[in-house]
Amino acid sequence: MKRTVISLALAAGVLLILSGCPGIGGEALAVPERVNAFMTDIDTPSPVYTDVQSNFSSAMTHYELLDEAGYWEGTFFDPLNQSFTLADMVLDEASNGGFAGGVTYSGTIDGGGYVPGGPFPITFVLVSEDAGLGRVNWLIRYIVVEDSATPVPIEVYW
Repeated sequence: MKRTVISLALAAGVLLILSGCPGIGGEALAVPERVNAFMTDIDTPSPVYTDVQSNFSSAMTHYELLDEAGYWEGTFFDPLNQSFTLADMVLDEASNGGFAGGVTYSGTIDGGGYVPGGPFPITFVLVSEDAGLGRVNWLIRYIVVEDSATPVPIEVYW
């Protein structure tokens, strides 16, 4: 009986770990899931941008500022421009976006009427990080929104 209980407890622990439970071994999101998580966080009206940072690579120069609304002011993702919609997104694993092991995820974005003239081309460059237990977690390294004749990059290394 005792052996059965111990075996069941061990099996349950292994299942939790292998299921990708965020509290064990770190969170692991695929590229589309990561971008969707960012879009959900950026569209949250209040409090403004309190969880955006978790979607980005910590290798970014201004990583610690990403949860501050002021960081985003004057960009396409200004807190006043909420209600974004992505469309026609395509994952390109051959294009690394300038980073070893990186991928690009491109399509269009509409600013929900807050940004006139859309939809606009958008490209996310994501890099992989080890989430433990052989799982890969994709994090955003930079974003380029072409909202006029001049692309507006939101990057970590400026």
